Amino acid sequence: MLQNSAIVVSMDEQGRKMTRLPKDLLHQLMRCELSSKALTTELINNNKAHASLNAIVYERFSHAEEDAAQRDAYIHSHGKASGLLHGLPITIKECFDLSGTASTFGVSARKRDIPSQNNVYIEALMKSGAVVLGKTNVSQLLSFTETDNPVFGVTLHPKNKKYSCGGSSGGEGALVGAGLSPLGIGNDIGGSIRVPAAVNGCCAIKPTTQRLRDNTRCLPEQDLIPIKAAVGPLSQDASTLHNALTVLNDAVQDEWPVKPLRDYRDIDLSSLKIGYFTDDGAFPVATAVKDGVLNAVAELKAQGAQVIEYVLPHLDEAEAIFYGAMSLDKGKILSRALQGDTPNQNVAMLHKIVPLPHSVITMLYYVLRGLGQKHQSRILKMVGHYTLDNVAELEARLTNYVKRVEDSMASTSIGALDAVISPILPVPAYLQNSFKHMGLGGRYSLMHNVTGFPAGIACVGTVKENESNSQFSDIDIAERQANHCMKSAKGLPLSVQIAAPAWREDIVLAVIDALHQPYTQKL
Repeated sequence: MLQNSAIVVSMDEQGRKMTRLPKDLLHQLMRCELSSKALTTELINNNKAHASLNAIVYERFSHAEEDAAQRDAYIHSHGKASGLLHGLPITIKECFDLSGTASTFGVSARKRDIPSQNNVYIEALMKSGAVVLGKTNVSQLLSFTETDNPVFGVTLHPKNKKYSCGGSSGGEGALVGAGLSPLGIGNDIGGSIRVPAAVNGCCAIKPTTQRLRDNTRCLPEQDLIPIKAAVGPLSQDASTLHNALTVLNDAVQDEWPVKPLRDYRDIDLSSLKIGYFTDDGAFPVATAVKDGVLNAVAELKAQGAQVIEYVLPHLDEAEAIFYGAMSLDKGKILSRALQGDTPNQNVAMLHKIVPLPHSVITMLYYVLRGLGQKHQSRILKMVGHYTLDNVAELEARLTNYVKRVEDSMASTSIGALDAVISPILPVPAYLQNSFKHMGLGGRYSLMHNVTGFPAGIACVGTVKENESNSQFSDIDIAERQANHCMKSAKGLPLSVQIAAPAWREDIVLAVIDALHQPYTQKL
């Protein structure tokens, strides 16, 4: 352990050692109060000590120490930082190309896919002074919100190994939440940044879809899918998220049109008008999750914001658009990308059902509904309707929906809303292998992939003893599993989702800054 360690050590109420990285880590690096080499070495040692999490799947520890030493030499010889992320150790999701390492997306046939060049986002982060510790684990084909694949196996939740660390950027969430990485980079098409951030106690942001387009090579035909993924950061403070977004935004200025990134520190919270809701009309939330949202709302009220209860309009339409897009061409786009791999058990049923004739799917829908399986039957009704021949209809439907949401947010009883607060999941975290029963757990995460709005996560507390109990129906399989997820949830982080209109990442970051409580893990 370093004499002047960057790691903050404290004791919790049970006398257990808790560790976290300080909020001002970048500030310390840029003022030479902490050396990049020392910080990098310490994080490497901590990651080695917790290798059983199975979060880092390609480590470049020796290269990272060399890079960190170069950052230290630069600042001492030039008298200034090497960039906005000077000397900061980071991790990156396995799907981003990093020269000399495979980009498998959790698919066995891609183990020899080793690019010779860095992804444009990764190259920009390294040029800004960041030090890459390694690449982190993902769900198979980035296709569900847990982290498990046939190439690297399962990544564990740092707090409770019964639980999933989320996905598909689960390796990033686990490391950042556990204080083993100060900054992670992921991508998000249905919650893949936000869910891991929430269940591991990080803050994070999925920016406006058109700002940081996903240029990874997951699907050869991904440009045909109307719902687009976005690239974004996970960290433990709004300032680091802002710096990372700035670097990433600058990297694509010449690639496609992007609006300037505004500074969240210019936002006056007392000037904001904020809507909130705790029920998406599809999947109810646990009491703890609801209380987390209400406590966040109370905090924002105390800081002067105007607040109104408000639900995004026609979330059933958003859900139908999302599943129509994800099952485009009878799911063949996803199935072909597996290249012979057996689908993970969490999504195997969808791979089997979506290609079936529509008449068979309709029959299954009525059977499931008759058996009281409202969640699975609801989703079944929405898949497999769009082909490559009629995808234009889905795109028009998407455009119309976004306009309806924009009009609705602009005309509430307190005026145009600046942000909307909501849950991200119906429970604080999923037990391992719960996705096959619960799916996305309603519409909470997917709605902001449909709108394309920037959406972020702030940790606002932890689950208390009296909040770990059964609260859902036992008839429906999805809700029964949600009950199981609550039984051991004490101590897990509670998080809220914050969304704002397109291009207003600054508002999301300002609210994160006001709410986020860095979650400490027992290491």
